[in-house]
Amino acid sequence: MTPTERISVIEMLELMEKHKDFAKKLGLVDSTKIAIDERKQIIRD
Repeated sequence: MTPTERISVIEMLELMEKHKDFAKKLGLVDSTKIAIDERKQIIRD
């Protein structure tokens, strides 16, 4: 995964985080949160 791809994934996940009510209907909130935390951890490392 290139840095550009990684950024776009993070942006997509953060966008989903902002639209929680919509995501909640799709049952994505928990997995989104986990994915965002994992991505942030990967970037820190």
